Amino acid sequence: MFQPIDWSRFPQDFPATFVISTVCILMFLAYHLGLMAPQISLPGILSVGAYTAHFFHASPLHLLSNMIIIIFMGVLLERHLGWWRYTLLVLLVWNLTVLGLFLVNPYPALGFSGIGLGLMVLAYFYWQDVPQNAQMLGVLIVINILFGLMPGVSWHGHLMGAISGVIVYGIIRLAQIGQKH
Repeated sequence: MFQPIDWSRFPQDFPATFVISTVCILMFLAYHLGLMAPQISLPGILSVGAYTAHFFHASPLHLLSNMIIIIFMGVLLERHLGWWRYTLLVLLVWNLTVLGLFLVNPYPALGFSGIGLGLMVLAYFYWQDVPQNAQMLGVLIVINILFGLMPGVSWHGHLMGAISGVIVYGIIRLAQIGQKH
């Protein structure tokens, strides 16, 4: 059943999503006000920048498109799982994406879309039994992958995010199977 969002309660109802979106906006503003250097994940370098790059967006369109992913997936998953489980999923997908990029990415990368794709993959697996949800999420996954093919966009970032989502879902399923035995 559809539940409307009470935007006046957004920080209380979706604290993890609120924090993620706020960090992205603050980093964007800090960069454009000259208060912060660009945060970029560089090939073969595992550093603080490899982690912070996923919350950095260089242009308003990049920020807007990723904010749509952050809010949509955040509300969907945080409402379903609760803030702490959702936060754990984001942390797992984020760390696996950073590690994957460190190992295979030949180009600089930045932005939340890889992590967002990993979250979309997780949501797709969660709602396979609800055809309209799975279909909608499948379309979003395809759109995200197509965006990843555009010039100047990190295909590897999107791919690593998707793979991270599959791995995290596999870990969750294994844990569920282990609990049953």
